[in-house]
Amino acid sequence: MSNKNIIITFIAGTVLSMASAEAALLKTEVNDWDINIGGYVKVDLIIDSNQDQGDLAFTGGLKTGDIEEQRSVRIHARESRLNFTAKNDGIKAVIETDFYGNGGNQVVSNSHSLRLRLAYIESDHWMVGQNWSTFMDWIAYPKFVDFSSSPGVSFIRQSQIRYTNNNWSFSLENPELKTYMGHSNDILPDMVVKYRKQGDLFSYYVAGLIRAADITNNSGVEDSVVAAAAHLGLAVNLGAKDKISISTIFGSPGRYNQEKWYSANAYIDSSGDAQAVSSTSVAVAFKHQLDDGSFNASIAQLKIDRQDGLSVDTFEKSIEFHINRFWKMDDGIEYSVELQHNRKVEFNGDDANNTRLQLGVKYAF
Repeated sequence: MSNKNIIITFIAGTVLSMASAEAALLKTEVNDWDINIGGYVKVDLIIDSNQDQGDLAFTGGLKTGDIEEQRSVRIHARESRLNFTAKNDGIKAVIETDFYGNGGNQVVSNSHSLRLRLAYIESDHWMVGQNWSTFMDWIAYPKFVDFSSSPGVSFIRQSQIRYTNNNWSFSLENPELKTYMGHSNDILPDMVVKYRKQGDLFSYYVAGLIRAADITNNSGVEDSVVAAAAHLGLAVNLGAKDKISISTIFGSPGRYNQEKWYSANAYIDSSGDAQAVSSTSVAVAFKHQLDDGSFNASIAQLKIDRQDGLSVDTFEKSIEFHINRFWKMDDGIEYSVELQHNRKVEFNGDDANNTRLQLGVKYAF
C-alpha cells in the first residue's frame, strides 16, 4: 500500500470512529471541592523514511555506521491522557496520566500501562509535587505534532518544591546526574531560579540551574562536581497572528536539555578531577495563527563540547527541522500533519538522518 493510501485510510477510519463521540467532560462539586475530570484521545500515524524511531523521534537515538535505510509505519494512541483537578479555597490539586508507561506489544493487544505525568498541589505562592521543571518554559516553546521535543528547549517533569512571587520563581528539584564510566551520588537537590515576563508585544524568561553530585569512576577515583546552566527565551508578536520565538540553553544542563537526557552529564578526567559536560543549543520557531488552527515551523541544534580530548560519548550534535499544520474543527476534533527531518553527527564524523511524516487526530473531553 502506498503512503498516500495509508494516509487516506487512517484519516477516514479515525473520523468515522470519533465523529460520533460525545464530550465526556465532568465538572461537579463534592464537599465544597470543584472537581474537573478531562483529557483527550489522540491517534498518530507515523511514517519514518530512513530509520524506525518508534513512537518518539529522538535525534540522538539515530543509528550511525553501515545501517541499511528502511521505511517503517506505526499507528498508536499512547499520547491519549486523563487528568483530574480539584480546587477548594485557594488549594489546587492535579493528577495527570498518559499511556507511555511500560508494557505493550504490537502482536495482539497493544496494551500500554498508565504513566504518571503530573501530581502536585498548589496553595498561594507554593507548589509541591511532580510538575514541569521551573527551568523549562512555554513562552518560546515550539509547537509539535510528534510527542517528543527538539534540542534547544527544555522538556522535563519531576518532583519539586517551588515558590513563586510575581515574576520570580525559585525551586528545589529532584536530582539525577548521570556519569560516564562510573556512578554518581546526588548530594543536593537541583536548584533553579527563573524570571519571566509576559507582554502584548513580547515575552521572555531567564532561568538558571545549579546541580551538585559526588561521582566515582570505574577505577574507584572519587570527586565532587558542580554543574551550572542557563536557559533564555524570547517570543515576539508580529501583529495579531504571527509570532517568532528563540531559546537557548548553555553551560552544563545535562538532562535539562531535551536531547541530552540520555547521555553522560559528568566524568572523571585523566587527572582525577570531576568535570561537567558542557553543551550549547538553540531553537528558533515561527507560528502563524489561522481561523481554523495554526501553521508552525521550527529549527534547532544541539552541540556537545568535547573536553580534554575525552570523548564522553560519540554523540556530538543534532539538528532538527519541524513544519506542521493544525486544524480545529467545529465538532471539537483537531487534525494535524507534520514533516520533520532529524540529523545526528558523531565526533568521528559519522552521521545519520531520518525524515518523519506524522498525522494526528485528537478529540479533547
